[in-house]
Amino acid sequence: MDPQQRLYIQVVWHALEDAGWQMKKDDRRNVGVFTGIQHLDYKKLLSDNGIVDSAVALGNEAAMISNRISYMLDLKGPSISVNTACSSSLAALHQAVSALRRHECDMAVAGGVCIYLTKDSFAVADKMGILSSYGECRALDIIQRVLRFGNPKSH
Repeated sequence: MDPQQRLYIQVVWHALEDAGWQMKKDDRRNVGVFTGIQHLDYKKLLSDNGIVDSAVALGNEAAMISNRISYMLDLKGPSISVNTACSSSLAALHQAVSALRRHECDMAVAGGVCIYLTKDSFAVADKMGILSSYGECRALDIIQRVLRFGNPKSH
């Protein structure tokens, strides 16, 4: 299982517990799961190491992250994974709010996960200038810098 999927499942479980939702078998709520996910490094790592079969290929698709949670918890609402690059989590949140407003679900879990697992991912992100040099994430910070000053790596 992709480490991103494992991490996201754990975080969702804790979020539901923290919200006070008791996950009883007889309580089959209409709960939607909306997940932003961008990278599929783990799938590439498996392939590069000769681990290729239908279960590996399908089980590590981005779409499966929301579906695993819905299946594990027997949730009956929408189960949607989105990839809109850097805005994937925000897009997932927007879809969750929209689904709630349209009464497609009674409750929604929304979030995102992004783990770089290969040196190639780090190298590309570094060349793009999107890695923090001070150990903090600042949403859309790179976009503001590029708009004001051009590509930060070209200076």
